[in-house]
Amino acid sequence: MPNFTLERININETINPIYKLCREGKCLLDEFIAMVKSDLKLEPLLGDLFAAVRYVADGKSPPLPEKRMKKIKGQNDAWEARKGALRMYVKIDNVNGAVIIIGGDKSSQNADLKRLKNIIKEFSND
Repeated sequence: MPNFTLERININETINPIYKLCREGKCLLDEFIAMVKSDLKLEPLLGDLFAAVRYVADGKSPPLPEKRMKKIKGQNDAWEARKGALRMYVKIDNVNGAVIIIGGDKSSQNADLKRLKNIIKEFSND
């Protein structure tokens, strides 16, 4: 069974903590962030994704429009943050706050959702 840890992300102006999920010492979100930062067209979208995650993590209401943040069917408290073609997948946890699990884009959305569900299942059993 994989060993999971949480690494806190320092984001200003957040009420509740936001973490990224690490498995076997490797943070699953880091590769996505590096890919986005290497593309000058995509990099500005990253801040909007984190803003949407912060909004949901802090329990603000009313909810964001589905084009920005969508609840994932069949997953308790799992959300998909959206900006352009980019996606960030988040689980809201009563104990830890918001846990960003993985990132992806529209072209890999179906595979990303399957991967997310498997990771959540592993993480929940850890």
